[in-house]
Amino acid sequence: MKITFDRRKPRIDDWAVRANGIAYGSLWRSGADYLVSCSHLERFATIEAAQRAARRQLKAALQPSKAAA
Repeated sequence: MKITFDRRKPRIDDWAVRANGIAYGSLWRSGADYLVSCSHLERFATIEAAQRAARRQLKAALQPSKAAA
């Protein structure tokens, strides 16, 4: 699974979080912090921490559930 962060518009701190080309969430700047929302909303101080959290959220959300098996 390839996870990418695509900036929606130039010079605006707003990214689409995509897995295999499909957008599943967002990462954006709010004041001095960065917000991530793929499965739930979280706030981080740095873009690197926000990107790590977005990857973690997306991987967890896309894992097949054991209840469905």
